[in-house]
Amino acid sequence: MYINPQTYQFGENAFPPYHFEINPVTNELYKVFDLDNDFQFKTYDLKIAEDIAGYKEDIEPILSKWGAFDINFGPSEASHSSKLSTVMSTDVNNDLEYSETSLTPMQQEVHVALYKGEVEAIAYTDNTVGVTPQIRILVANPEGLVGGQTTIVKGGGSSLLGHIVRRYQEAGVDRIELESGNSGYYMSRGWKNKVENTPQEEDFVWDLTGDSESEGACGTGSL
Repeated sequence: MYINPQTYQFGENAFPPYHFEINPVTNELYKVFDLDNDFQFKTYDLKIAEDIAGYKEDIEPILSKWGAFDINFGPSEASHSSKLSTVMSTDVNNDLEYSETSLTPMQQEVHVALYKGEVEAIAYTDNTVGVTPQIRILVANPEGLVGGQTTIVKGGGSSLLGHIVRRYQEAGVDRIELESGNSGYYMSRGWKNKVENTPQEEDFVWDLTGDSESEGACGTGSL
């Protein structure tokens, strides 16, 4: 999927952190936004040795934990996020290994969204200058995608996606790519399945989850 960050409607797609609480009268869940806190963001530039070390210390264990999430528990979105966490860890390690053996500097970054100091979403992106940048994988904390839970914050994946798009907007990029596992979710936010004005280019979408209305962001590309 593709989008022009210069026309991205940040206000329409921005979600503050939120939880669900149970109405004691109706026993139904309702959304409660956290208006006192927000997501914070951090980037690991994988061509910098210190950032590589930081990724391995701070993020790799989290991906391992998410990858071990019980995929038989909860909805499909949580299962896909768990599986993609393992894929992301493998992809990063493979790219780092190739970079070391080929002596080619890494052109990738890992972005994270944190809530009260805890990582809630992680993205792996290409950052090659002069081409359409690609969000290769975006995963949210699978625990936050379990239906009916009332303790884990939600919205981290959406906020992280908006943060990455804003970075590319500020860099003057006019098109970015995301191969989504939930095309309906992203199309409702302005993403397109085809590149506008370039019909000769084909877009490949690996549909992992169908058109679910899940609030969580979970996508994959170039595996």
